[in-house]
Amino acid sequence: MSPAARALLPLALALPLGACGPKASPLPVGAAALPDRYATSLLHLGTGFAAKEACACIFVHGRDEDTCRAWIKVSPDVARIRVSPEGREVRAKAIGGWETVATWGGPGEGCRLEPLRAP
Repeated sequence: MSPAARALLPLALALPLGACGPKASPLPVGAAALPDRYATSLLHLGTGFAAKEACACIFVHGRDEDTCRAWIKVSPDVARIRVSPEGREVRAKAIGGWETVATWGGPGEGCRLEPLRAP
């Protein structure tokens, strides 16, 4: 993980699911008021990070899978990845069945996250 990404990770972990984007809702005072929503956002963040970073590492940068697995490992290590070279995609699964898929769009397009899938 790059130093810049490592510095932003604590901030990203503090955001509840849906706190960013065009349909964002304002953060409640004390995000702990939504423990179920907050708990699942960590799984989305973990699987999204693993899928997107592994996809970019393998398909954009051309590194081998073992190197990329070591590159994306974070603590706690909540996501496991599965690489599909034929489909040009990386699937990351977390405890409880949460899954995020990143696909490579080709040269100049990079990797993109597919819509989130709940268990």
